[in-house]
Amino acid sequence: KIIINKINKFNFIYGDITSKPFTIIIATEKNKNNPINHPHWHRSLGITYNHIDKILIKDKGFAHISQSRFNQVIEHELNHLFINRIDFKKSTPRWFKEGFAMWHANEITLKHKISIVKKIFKDELFDLNEIENLNKLNKIEYDLAYAQSALYIDALQNIYGEKIFVSILDFIRSGNDFKNAVYKATGHDIFSIEENIIIFLKHKYSWLKFLNLTDMLF
Repeated sequence: KIIINKINKFNFIYGDITSKPFTIIIATEKNKNNPINHPHWHRSLGITYNHIDKILIKDKGFAHISQSRFNQVIEHELNHLFINRIDFKKSTPRWFKEGFAMWHANEITLKHKISIVKKIFKDELFDLNEIENLNKLNKIEYDLAYAQSALYIDALQNIYGEKIFVSILDFIRSGNDFKNAVYKATGHDIFSIEENIIIFLKHKYSWLKFLNLTDMLF
């Protein structure tokens, strides 16, 4: 029921993603020790395979998460499935995939914002190419890469308008690679867009740099 509702949401906003079958496997506590052929399984709640139509998700008991968090994970992974299905050239970068999935599933938290603000004013954010291969990152870097991707997507929407993602994805669906799709949708290349995003984030969250995480949580 949850999966069907999420699929209907995607179909309404972006068009049909169920034109051909796909598989969703819910991994339970009983089979958690089975070998999963994916490098991020131990640190992820869900995985979508890039070249096959399969999603693997840890159930609530296995992952020790709430029902609402489980719903977010399903939407996150369906988002990946959707991108994989329309991007025939496989050109969409990891930062956009992960950030868009987090933004769409409403996973961006205050903790993500604070972690990025701490880095952005020290010029310690990742180069976007570094986010492409998460296997090389430790747990702290891995979490930071996801947070940066999410905040970049949120900023992209704020700068270029609420229909920017529909526009980019429509250009990708029509056969453009990611860079051309972004340029046609925004009029800017990736380098210029990243500059605009950093300026936006510094302005929007400048007040957070005066506080620490403990203060904010309190």
